[in-house]
Amino acid sequence: MKKSKAILFLYCVIVYSLILSMSSCKNDPLAKLGQKLNDSEISQLVEALNEQCPVSYEIGTANSFKCEGKKVVIDYTIDEDILSFEKLDKKAIFDAWRLLYLDCCSNNDKALMKSLALSGYDLQCVFTGSRTGHKASIDVSNQQLNTYKPLSQEESIKTTVEITRAVLPIPLDSVTDMIDVSLDKDNLIYIYRINEENFNISMLENEPTFRENIATGITQQFTSNSSAGELFKKLCISGRGLCYRYQGGKTGKTIDIGFSNIQLRQLANNGGAD
Repeated sequence: MKKSKAILFLYCVIVYSLILSMSSCKNDPLAKLGQKLNDSEISQLVEALNEQCPVSYEIGTANSFKCEGKKVVIDYTIDEDILSFEKLDKKAIFDAWRLLYLDCCSNNDKALMKSLALSGYDLQCVFTGSRTGHKASIDVSNQQLNTYKPLSQEESIKTTVEITRAVLPIPLDSVTDMIDVSLDKDNLIYIYRINEENFNISMLENEPTFRENIATGITQQFTSNSSAGELFKKLCISGRGLCYRYQGGKTGKTIDIGFSNIQLRQLANNGGAD
């Protein structure tokens, strides 16, 4: 009899806990992400998201979420050591947002966009540079949110190349500038200019560890969950390889360090990529 009462008591505790848990979920605005919501529910959802700020992304931070009528405004700080976004025009900024904050973002971000689309809300993203304080913004209408489709793999690769090209040239160290990036059917090609006043480009051919160091860097990207790592994974699937092209600023001498698609896949496996 005592055993039966103990079992009944335990059953009641479990049921009560489940009820509390379900009630808690119902009262959590974040539990409604991805659903069609009324104005009050959108307001509560935005407040809950704002309380989680700052939220870190690969190239920046979401500082705040707020409602302005039928529009949600997200304020971001962009890490200008990663992306010199002041060089980007409106289209490039919009493409970068699609690529980095939608296609490669968390499920919560995707669910928020879905809720806004279903609920008749527009979106505004305001960006501020971490170093320069440069400001830019993009407006995404409800119609755009409703008709938005994730970039295909090929679109994603091409968009990444276009955005990268828009912010070039970029100095990498005292002798190396990244001056271009291009894409053909076989390879993604990064092009670098070497300052031969301070460095003999022929040393790259004669340095046995140079290619190994590049290979190690590629492997590290595969494990870093960075945009470069995501891009390299897409290259693996697309059948392309990677080429690093170094050009002498004075002599024009060119040295290619290439990795075929098979070699790139091997580096991905070394890094534990799927």
